[in-house]
Amino acid sequence: MSFEVEGKLHKKYETENKTDSFQAREFVILVESGNYPQYVKFQLVQDRCALLDP
Repeated sequence: MSFEVEGKLHKKYETENKTDSFQAREFVILVESGNYPQYVKFQLVQDRCALLDP
């Protein structure tokens, strides 16, 4: 599945180990489209959690 959105990274959370073999990380993007800004939360899982690290 693919989803594209443009915005500013508003907040990134720490990676959470849900179980010994599963981890997840959430982040929030500020999207300024239309009259009102919107905050959209996304979740990364497993090996993709490191994508937000420099």
